[in-house]
Amino acid sequence: MADTYTLTYSEGAKGFPSFYTYEPDWMIGMNNYFYSFNGGNLYRHNTNPLRNNYYGESNSSEITGIFNDAPIANKLFKTLQLESNDEWKATVVSDKQTGGVSLGWFEQKESDWFAFIRYFEPNPATAAQYPLRSVTGVGVLLNAVETPPASGIYVITFPAGITIGSIISDGDIVYGSTVLTPDTIAAPVLRGEVTAHDQVSITIDTNVPGGSAPSVAPADFISFFKNNRAESYGILGHYMEFTLTNDSEEPVELFSVTSDAMKSYP
Repeated sequence: MADTYTLTYSEGAKGFPSFYTYEPDWMIGMNNYFYSFNGGNLYRHNTNPLRNNYYGESNSSEITGIFNDAPIANKLFKTLQLESNDEWKATVVSDKQTGGVSLGWFEQKESDWFAFIRYFEPNPATAAQYPLRSVTGVGVLLNAVETPPASGIYVITFPAGITIGSIISDGDIVYGSTVLTPDTIAAPVLRGEVTAHDQVSITIDTNVPGGSAPSVAPADFISFFKNNRAESYGILGHYMEFTLTNDSEEPVELFSVTSDAMKSYP
């Protein structure tokens, strides 16, 4: 929203329902029309065929609201659904994940617009984000061989008895925590992105931003985060604030905004 704006008062609502981006020099209602002056020019509102356009300049419509059912419970907000005749740009934020999520992949299903909420944490992850991400430990690696040499592609193998399992997928992000002593382990370090895997080895590409070669001596404890776009759990918080933006110059109606949420069980 602009630094300066026009605030309107509704007699029926006995309150101030809307903010407008236009900045008139003077406003007056007459003969069931609303007029304003700007720069010495007279404008009659609600007759311009272009929406989101004031005084010849295009702007955006913006709506902000909050989902706050069961306010003392931590929840995972999974989706955003708009009952509208057009899609909107959307940003959501919560008290637990304040970086915000921009939703740019609304799909129309029947008459509504629907999007999954996918929280994109930065890589490398920070310590505060580890509890918020789907992380799985594998074990201490046996060896890591760069194949072919100088390619940044490493094949990580594990001792007999350690199986990778079926949870890992190509595109997951691998971290290594160097085992310093039997009782001490270093903070996780981004190693790379999974490009191939089987039950005994993981192939990673360390050429991703922030990636680094796995440590063999001392050895890394290998763990991986799920790809947070393909398998996101949503956004975590006691409440979720959403902001919808539409810059269409055609008439757009918005009837309701809903979200699927579930209680978070740590």
